[in-house]
Amino acid sequence: MNPTVDKWKLKREEEEARVDEILKKVKKNLKFLKNPSLDEFGEKLHRRDQEKFTAQVQREELVRQQWSPGHYPN
Repeated sequence: MNPTVDKWKLKREEEEARVDEILKKVKKNLKFLKNPSLDEFGEKLHRRDQEKFTAQVQREELVRQQWSPGHYPN
């Protein structure tokens, strides 16, 4: 074994490889649980988050236009 190789790094890489292998097995074994309604729900959440983000950007732009320096209300 090369003394310059970090033993902790090797151990961590081995553990990560085992975790990856276990996750692959779990995904394979639980594939039958895939539910279309969960996918639809996830898509709805994603769309809602995008709409919130778009609305926030629009509000920021509106505020920037209306309240830019030198254009404060009296």
